[in-house]
Amino acid sequence: MTDTHGRRTVRDLIPSTARLFPVGRLDQDSTGVLILTNDGELANHLMHPRHGVEKEYLVRALGRVGEAEIHRLREGVRLEEGRTSPALVEVMTAGEAETELRVVLHQGWKRQVRRMLETVGHPVLSLHRTRVAGVDAAGLLPGEVRRLTGGEVRDLRRSAGL
Repeated sequence: MTDTHGRRTVRDLIPSTARLFPVGRLDQDSTGVLILTNDGELANHLMHPRHGVEKEYLVRALGRVGEAEIHRLREGVRLEEGRTSPALVEVMTAGEAETELRVVLHQGWKRQVRRMLETVGHPVLSLHRTRVAGVDAAGLLPGEVRRLTGGEVRDLRRSAGL
């Protein structure tokens, strides 16, 4: 919602009168789904790992990510905060120069996906969040916003244990 370097933020996309809470964050080098809500309790529940809300990413990583690295990501890797929860990791395409992965997490530590891949020796080239719980950005261009449907809100509340 704010940036210490004066760069554009998600706040620039919404009316200045709206009081909204972001569900998680995307760093400046990442794209994808970011949910904003006026329900602080819902935002907190969606972000807290104990509720197991899925966040799905499409990741392009440097080099060929092998089975040993995939296994480590699936089991959890050690970061400065501790060991990550097991992740669902699926290789979408693999070449010598880069590997495209689908990664699903239930946590949301700062720059977690990037740090996980760095830990196993494959820096992230691009990162796109494709889904939070059941909400995706199908049909939206970067920077576009839309209102959630009533059904999506109900599903998010259910996913968050509310």
